[in-house]
Amino acid sequence: MSVVSIYALRDPRTQEVRYIGKTIHSVSGRLRKHIGLARNGHRDHKYNWMRQLLVLGLEPVLDILELVSPDADWEESEMWWIAEGHRLWAGLSLIKRMVAAA
Repeated sequence: MSVVSIYALRDPRTQEVRYIGKTIHSVSGRLRKHIGLARNGHRDHKYNWMRQLLVLGLEPVLDILELVSPDADWEESEMWWIAEGHRLWAGLSLIKRMVAAA
């Protein structure tokens, strides 16, 4: 198994984090995949937001938050970053919402 990258997508206009996700592939490739899906009309809040950026000639900014080793629990790390995102960035309107297990 490969290292898992936990990443955030930010709005380049406001610097607001809008999405937190994971990939085992290159982060640049994952961003290209997101942009391609947005251009091809996938319909959810994340892709609707990305299309708004694309119309303006902009793209989301991708930041790597954590590299998770293959033997660690990436799902726990992703949920932690989503919860931490809400705590750190008050008023954060994350598109991806998960409830951390208590």
